Amino acid sequence: MKKTRTVLGVLFLLSTYLSSNAQQKSLDGFTPGLPGHSVTIYTGPSFPIGKFREFAKLGLNLGVSADYAQSAHFGWGLDINRQINSFKWPNSYLNLPETGTGPNYTITAVQSRSGWATTTLGIGPWWRFTPSASSSFSYTLYTKAGVSTVKSPSASSTLNYVNIQSGLLFNMPAQRKTAFGVTTGARFYFGVGQNLNFFINPQYVYTSAKIIYEYRDLTNAYPRGSFNAGLALESPMVEEYVTPNYFNLNVGLTYTPKAKNRKPAALVLKYPENGAVYQAGKPFKHFKWKHVNPQPGVPAMYKVVVTSLSRNPQSFTAYTSSSQVSFEEVFKGAKMDGKYTWTVTEVNSGLKSTPFTLKTIQSGLDIQLQNISCVDPAFDNQGKVHYTGQVLLSNSANNTGAITIENTPFILQNLDGTSPVNATFVACPGTGTVYQPGVLNPNTSVTACIAFTRPIGASQALVEVMYHNNNAPAISMNEVSLDSLPNCVCTMCDDWKIDVTKAQVSAIASDRANASITQDITISGSSNIKKLKAEIIYMNQDVNYPDCYTCTKHDDQMGLFSRFGNSGMITTQSSKWQNDGMGELFDENQDDYGNSFTWCASDPDGVDFSSSQRLKLLINLPGIRGLDCCTGTYTVCVRYTFTDVQCKSCSYVRCYSLKSDLKSGEVSETSEDQTPKN
Repeated sequence: MKKTRTVLGVLFLLSTYLSSNAQQKSLDGFTPGLPGHSVTIYTGPSFPIGKFREFAKLGLNLGVSADYAQSAHFGWGLDINRQINSFKWPNSYLNLPETGTGPNYTITAVQSRSGWATTTLGIGPWWRFTPSASSSFSYTLYTKAGVSTVKSPSASSTLNYVNIQSGLLFNMPAQRKTAFGVTTGARFYFGVGQNLNFFINPQYVYTSAKIIYEYRDLTNAYPRGSFNAGLALESPMVEEYVTPNYFNLNVGLTYTPKAKNRKPAALVLKYPENGAVYQAGKPFKHFKWKHVNPQPGVPAMYKVVVTSLSRNPQSFTAYTSSSQVSFEEVFKGAKMDGKYTWTVTEVNSGLKSTPFTLKTIQSGLDIQLQNISCVDPAFDNQGKVHYTGQVLLSNSANNTGAITIENTPFILQNLDGTSPVNATFVACPGTGTVYQPGVLNPNTSVTACIAFTRPIGASQALVEVMYHNNNAPAISMNEVSLDSLPNCVCTMCDDWKIDVTKAQVSAIASDRANASITQDITISGSSNIKKLKAEIIYMNQDVNYPDCYTCTKHDDQMGLFSRFGNSGMITTQSSKWQNDGMGELFDENQDDYGNSFTWCASDPDGVDFSSSQRLKLLINLPGIRGLDCCTGTYTVCVRYTFTDVQCKSCSYVRCYSLKSDLKSGEVSETSEDQTPKN
């Protein structure tokens, strides 16, 4: 009994100590899905321990618990478990003879059908540790105290001596006791899904319930090593009790519903401050931040990213559940020297702080890329997005001389490793003045406005300025500044999926149209389509010899759409389109050739493109010189623009190729273009 209490006390103190200090610790990460409200079920074998193992056999444990996390590593929980064990006769433990018949006695043993049943309900703290943010493994220590209810079986053993005398050797009546109970243990989690975790759980269940029983003290009933029934009946009855205690080895599953997180109003970086200067060799000790109310609705986990502002930017990342992270934990031994930006992202909500700039070496020149905005229109056909921004240039008051800016225009470095590009100086808003910086005196600053491009998908821009101090003109230095790019490209077409099937290009024998394009078009993710436009945006004739090209001034030889036959016809559900599916040809000179067809739905509700629509287009391609040595290929690209009843338009480009002998053709493997048209 003393050993049981010692084990219980050690586990309880350890769990309490860890939970009380959990708020002070900074962990690397957590197992996804565990913080927040969770429900757990578990089962496993139940081993009676201590004195109780003489009265009960190996049994079964069933349990369920509900937990709430106050942080990623500490919380409180409720647990209820039930142990079911069969009764075991404690004959050898109490020196009782085995049930049976002797020379002058018989022993009758009687037991009720029910065995042991212990139910323990407790509430208490837990503490969790995870090796790293990317790990699917974690473990939890817990202690939950409350009440236990124990139901014991009824069992008795009676000695009959020469059929004259009889008496009880052992008697334990059926009892039901309620007492103090504790469940404590550890769970070792292995993630099996975003919301589901499997675990192994060694568990100790203690109850202070005392189950009373009586037995005869048979110390003197074995005078010569054998049982003497007469002496046994003369032995006194002794009252004693047994306390049920268990060791369980469980397996189980923990389910955590997706947390409904209240998005905080703001995530503010506290230290280091924006533009703060720290001397190399004397770095600050921590990065710190705070939430502006409301706080996150679930325990917060943060991702801290510090990025160097250099020609080859390098990022350092750390995860923590605290509102600060140490300098060493972020940089992990890397030498910090120069200028950096840092951001914090709250993992659960995705909320991100505004990037701050940190300088670890004081420089004469300081630059800040800021106020980046989109040009209208923002993107071009080369896949570039156009921006304007401002570069604030300052000469420190601590600098002893003037600074000369060497490079105009400024250099825009590409973070993806591609070649840098030059910025263009433009007029600053409200001034009409184009400023190209030259010389900066100490304690002065100027703002230069620039225009530049980035590839579609780029999220950051890095500007580099070359300069030298006038008192050391031979030493050329650089300063860089990084800023986030606004989203300038419309993404409404991302939800549209345009599928073209059964696409075929083939030659036809006619002097008005010599190539036919047919295809089935299906669109998912859009509303019904009210307008469709097909326009030729590219036509090329590639021949093996320059003399094989032909020249023409006539539309019917320029690779335009022809009105011949059923050209420009939507043959599927044609009645839902105006002119029974025949498109309107853009034909300026009324010669039956043009570069675009337009179809309008006859129904105001539009046409459902979730079922494929077949489209037929005829083109008259230019001929080549009638020489046996002349071969080549025609390539035609058509842009299809779909406008739905919500007035959203998305485009799709398809290219087709055809042999110059007009005998075989194929659809080119080209990328799709779903550029929105507003």
